[in-house]
Amino acid sequence: MDGTCIRLREVCLKAPLVGVCCLLWVLAPQVRTAEPAQDSPPADLPPAPAVQHALQESPRLQVASESIARGRALERRFRAGPHELELSALSQRRTDEFGRTGREQEYGVQTGLRWPWKRSIDTRIGGLARVVGELGFRDAWHEAGRTLLDQWYAWLHAEHTSQLLARQLDVLIRQQEVVAKRVAGGDAARIEVQLAEAETSRTRSAGFQAQRNATLARELLRSEFPDLPLILPDVLHPGRDLPGIDALWVDLIAEHNHEIELAEAIRDEAHLAAERALRDRLPDPTVGIRYSNSLGGDRKIIGVTFSIPLGGNARASTAHLARSDARMADGEARRIRDSVLAAARSVVADARLSFQAWLAADAARQQLQAVADAASRGYSVGEFDISVLLAARRTNQLAEQDQVDALFRAQKSRARVMLDAHRLWQSPDQAHGEAP
Repeated sequence: MDGTCIRLREVCLKAPLVGVCCLLWVLAPQVRTAEPAQDSPPADLPPAPAVQHALQESPRLQVASESIARGRALERRFRAGPHELELSALSQRRTDEFGRTGREQEYGVQTGLRWPWKRSIDTRIGGLARVVGELGFRDAWHEAGRTLLDQWYAWLHAEHTSQLLARQLDVLIRQQEVVAKRVAGGDAARIEVQLAEAETSRTRSAGFQAQRNATLARELLRSEFPDLPLILPDVLHPGRDLPGIDALWVDLIAEHNHEIELAEAIRDEAHLAAERALRDRLPDPTVGIRYSNSLGGDRKIIGVTFSIPLGGNARASTAHLARSDARMADGEARRIRDSVLAAARSVVADARLSFQAWLAADAARQQLQAVADAASRGYSVGEFDISVLLAARRTNQLAEQDQVDALFRAQKSRARVMLDAHRLWQSPDQAHGEAP
């Protein structure tokens, strides 16, 4: 590195523009890899150890973990090969032309012998089967993390919406008291009280609906991840923009994507299976040892047997089918890679635009809050009538709800980018370098 710096310094002195370009080229990899690591997950998420435990103990991951055991069992089966020892025994009674009768026995043991070039392919197929099983678990872990993320923010959103409507209801109840005082003092018509009561009832009904949504979201989260502690954050943390460059996040999402890795492993496995089927057109031989005695033990025979099937159209058709499966796996791997890249660009753009939407919604909320407060003060001194006050309050309520909706969309979309980029909730075998 020191030699590189000296050479760059000499280039910069002779040709400054070229030197700057070279410096950027050298530093680009470090910048690209270091920048996203500076981001931290949203503070609204539960602690990472609690999530790791909840994911590992969730019913769906308990089922998915069997894919690892299945992959290892397939590896052992491919290493062992398709042939086993076969024992045979024969006992019979024979009478010769002289009328002599004797008992005869025959015993044998035989097995198929796998050609060495088939054994090497089977070993590679077995290794890929194990990898496919581990990648299947990682992909299931990642999908479970996405589900937890969606359901967690759905619950938080519903709970905070319920709290917001409760605060809005308190404001309307106090506003209704102000209207009642004006009516009692003869400064307003009786209908204004009825309008204020109707607006209060509407907000109370919306609050009950929000409580219902929060209960359903909480129970859904409990049923899917029973070990996850449901602790509601006390305050809403402000939204944060996604740091770094969009293209860099897209590259990170696609770099170690389990879906792509799984599709490519299945593709490689299909190609090896096609090669194995092609070599299987030369069948494996079967060798054995036989021992027999006849006529009561007067004759003893020991021999070696050898047999080999003659490959025909069935084996050729199997090889053609395997090649077709390999070509299909090629196309599926390319389709999945393109789909993952498109989805990565979408989630990064969603995070970026969701944050901008939250900024606009928060600015609108602050402006309309000031308008509602001014309308309330004006109504209390008789400057405005009830229609202006109710319109200002309702608009402010909608702006507050829009701001909460935009905030949770922004927080969830940023967390989704971090999850897909493997900066959040990695599976145990990724975190410790070994399969669970």
